[in-house]
Amino acid sequence: MSATTTTDQATHWLTCLIYKGMFSDEVVISYPSTGEPVFSDFVPSDRVSGEPGTIGRVKVRVFERNGKQIAILPTCYSDSVLAAPQDLVKL
Repeated sequence: MSATTTTDQATHWLTCLIYKGMFSDEVVISYPSTGEPVFSDFVPSDRVSGEPGTIGRVKVRVFERNGKQIAILPTCYSDSVLAAPQDLVKL
């Protein structure tokens, strides 16, 4: 492990747009919450705070690599996005 990589993962809220999913137990999140989306996917509805059609939050695990914060999303493939610090709130 290099000095520029942190393996500690902390749980955070990531600000995102929330949309209705195909099933009652899922929603679609889109990140970032403003501007052109970089990432959209289905996540379990119990992992989000907010209602479809609004800006809300999704629970993510965050680690830092080379000074950048990477959020691991609760998707079936544990997708990750480069997260802006202002979009993260530590739990």
